[in-house]
Amino acid sequence: MIYQTWLLRQVPDVARGEFRNVGVVAGADGGDWAAKILPGSSQRDGARVSDIGDALRDLERRVSDQQGWLASVDDAISERYMHLLAELGNNSFRVADPRPVLAESATAAAEMLFSHLVQREQQDRSQARTLLRKLIHEKLAQSLSSLSSVEFFEHVSASPSVENAFPLSFDFAVEQGSSLELAHAWSFDMMNLDNLMEKIQAWLLGVSIIREHGATVRLDSEQHELRDDTPITVVYDTVWRGPAEERNSLLRNTLSLFEHYEIDATPISSFEPEMLLR
Repeated sequence: MIYQTWLLRQVPDVARGEFRNVGVVAGADGGDWAAKILPGSSQRDGARVSDIGDALRDLERRVSDQQGWLASVDDAISERYMHLLAELGNNSFRVADPRPVLAESATAAAEMLFSHLVQREQQDRSQARTLLRKLIHEKLAQSLSSLSSVEFFEHVSASPSVENAFPLSFDFAVEQGSSLELAHAWSFDMMNLDNLMEKIQAWLLGVSIIREHGATVRLDSEQHELRDDTPITVVYDTVWRGPAEERNSLLRNTLSLFEHYEIDATPISSFEPEMLLR
């Protein structure tokens, strides 16, 4: 049977535009329905717990009551309801457009997508970018720790100097005297490359605001002004699971975007800490 499936996405940081796939709903009008949700997904990374938790609990309730035990037909799970939910998504919880899946049951369809797009993505996120940041940290520590005039910081938040703009996260900042440079890691070792490109584009939107208006960052207890021309470097990995043609096309497009926003990009294999001392 053909089932429609919807990915449930948590958005822990609207400024970065990053999201996590935290669950799957599968079903068909006139057929069975199932939901599979990542445990603890409503309590991660400082997202709006109440919004996400309420939305996930409501979905689980609707799916469990699919046999028509609810008092109002408006409460019943349906393809129309999922479509409306996707259209009305908020900043912290979103529903992706439906995809058809051939499966023996809604449960089988939900479990198949959950394994491929939720569990595996969690492994990607916890390993690939973490490893890349660790490699960058080790290189910075080895090369810069002996320089008394240089300090580097991790997990830096830049607040654009414009009203209602969200903070933008950077993995590293290197301070040398009165100069400051920012660096960020992007890993292409991901199963869902569409999601990755959406995250990069959202992050670049934040960079464009900084380029236009400047920003401030707090390092330790001191606040620093970021000029609109503050140097920004992206360090990326070259691990790839897909076809070479797809890899080359994606890299070309991504590097072109970095260049457009005056971001220096270098693969981790070529990265040297001195690149952040300009």
